[in-house]
Amino acid sequence: MSHLLWSQALTRRGRAYRHSAAAVGFGAIALAFLTLCCGVTLLAADAKDRAATRSCAFADTDFDPSTDVHALEGYQHAIAGLLKQGKFAELDCVANSVRSTKARFSGGAWKLHKLYAGLDEPQLGFAYRRTSI
Repeated sequence: MSHLLWSQALTRRGRAYRHSAAAVGFGAIALAFLTLCCGVTLLAADAKDRAATRSCAFADTDFDPSTDVHALEGYQHAIAGLLKQGKFAELDCVANSVRSTKARFSGGAWKLHKLYAGLDEPQLGFAYRRTSI
């Protein structure tokens, strides 16, 4: 009788071992898949960041508030000028670059805030019509 109990215990352990080995194998496959997905996502995000920080034709180095009192207004007017000229790709490039690098002027003002301020109100010479809501 004890021989029968012993063989049943070994059979149960054998099944348990097979099930745990299958679970470990499945876990390893799931981990490899998760690692692959995360790696692809990180590579795509890195490529997007590199594209966002590519060199734009617009140079904001001419606007330094530490040496020019009117630099921030000049930056806003330059951004408004890009809008007036219809250089939307350049505006996108500048906005993406400033957004991804979280750039600031030397006095601490956010460049992105000044960019939006330059786009906010139409400057003189813009043809626009006011619509009611």
